[in-house]
Amino acid sequence: SYGAVGGVEPAAKMVAELRSRFGRHLALFEPQLRLAEAWLAAAQGNVSAAIELAVHAGDMAKRSGQRAIELRALHDAIRFGDRSALQRAVDVASGMGGWLAPIYGAHAAALADRDAAVLDGDGIVQLRRMAVEIAWRER
Repeated sequence: SYGAVGGVEPAAKMVAELRSRFGRHLALFEPQLRLAEAWLAAAQGNVSAAIELAVHAGDMAKRSGQRAIELRALHDAIRFGDRSALQRAVDVASGMGGWLAPIYGAHAAALADRDAAVLDGDGIVQLRRMAVEIAWRER
């Protein structure tokens, strides 16, 4: 989260602390650690490393059956500029419930299709409305 807002120093401290406490007993959380490292890399301006780490986090999450974390990692990679993750994100999102997966899937599909109508300001508003409607239905 620090990395997402450009807070390099606090993000670096957080990642260092996470690494110092990490071990086999926390292996389940390794994809999230990789995502924290990805955001740190992005905050440091190393977008290529950020993409690589996010995709790796997605791969790790997939292998351990963590579909939501896989989708989040793919979405982060896409946010960093990785177009290679678009179809995979659409596919993962289509097999999930919840309110966020359809939004991530629609976003990835719009980018893959180069659908400016979905990606402009009004389209983003529609995606947010969709999220609210889904959340209300699932309450």
